[in-house]
Amino acid sequence: MYQKYVGPLIDGLMIDHMCGNRGCVNPDHLRQVSNQANVQHFIKPVRSHNTSGYRGVHFHAASGLWVANVTVRGKRFLTYHKTIEEAAAAAVELRLKHHTHNDRDRGEPLRE
Repeated sequence: MYQKYVGPLIDGLMIDHMCGNRGCVNPDHLRQVSNQANVQHFIKPVRSHNTSGYRGVHFHAASGLWVANVTVRGKRFLTYHKTIEEAAAAAVELRLKHHTHNDRDRGEPLRE
């Protein structure tokens, strides 16, 4: 659908579904991006194994602190916090600083 209605695919890029629905074929919901941009744009707020309820936040039992964790190109950025709310805010700050494609944190509307 992208090729038919938008244009040719560029080598090395993939299709990102801005609406978050991988089965969507609406050309207005599709864009070509690098793999790294596609990973950063991951729109689900939390992964299924996350128990904190916040994206990029987990509890570090050994220290008794909450951890904000963001990974970019294999490099992890971690900060430790007394409260889950502080860790959640720090995770957003880390993503805003290190991710170039994270529409959810930047407040950009997701395509529906």
